[in-house]
Amino acid sequence: MKVGDLPEVLEIERESFYSPWSKKTFLTEINQNKLAIMLVGKAKEQQNYNGVLGYACLWSVIDEMHITNVAVKPEFRHRGVGEQMIRYIVQLAKEKEANIITLEVRESNSNAIRLYCKTGFHPVRMRKRYYTDTDEDAVVMELETGLRKF
Repeated sequence: MKVGDLPEVLEIERESFYSPWSKKTFLTEINQNKLAIMLVGKAKEQQNYNGVLGYACLWSVIDEMHITNVAVKPEFRHRGVGEQMIRYIVQLAKEKEANIITLEVRESNSNAIRLYCKTGFHPVRMRKRYYTDTDEDAVVMELETGLRKF
């Protein structure tokens, strides 16, 4: 993700979340957070659309990767974009020798939970009242990459 992608990313962010990240938050992640990996998914040129289809924000911490944010442009949902992005993240985690990938997802976000399960994640616990905007619980999910040596 580059600063030039932010107008499209921010539009997707606003369309996707109750409490969207601000431009300042994205800029901090891009420019200052040394742990952050910021990705955008774009269409291939022949698909009559050349903008951002979706994005993902990750933190790579030693041998773990944490997905902090992921979203797909509404008109491209349920077309495999999210699945491709998650599968790319899993491959990237393996390349960076991460043993585990973790994330939190709203308990009510059944579409995202299904997607994560389809791509190998499984729920491990709940975080009560994790989302302060609605007091909603988060489902903590993880995927082991198979690289753990013990």
